[in-house]
Amino acid sequence: MDDLNANIDGSIVLDRDMRFFGSIAGSLTVPAGRRFELHGSIGRDLIVEKGAAAIAC
Repeated sequence: MDDLNANIDGSIVLDRDMRFFGSIAGSLTVPAGRRFELHGSIGRDLIVEKGAAAIAC
C-alpha cells in the first residue's frame, strides 16, 4: 500500500492500493480489487465498487 499526502482539486480513480492523507475536492472511485484508507476529506462522493475496500480513519 502506498502513502500519498496531497490536496487534489479534481476527481480521481485509484490505480493502486493507497493510504491517503489530505483532501480531494471532487469524487474518489475505488475500483474492484483496490484498497483505500482515508485520513483526510473528500468533497464529493466516495464510490466503492463491488470487490473494493475503503476505510475512513
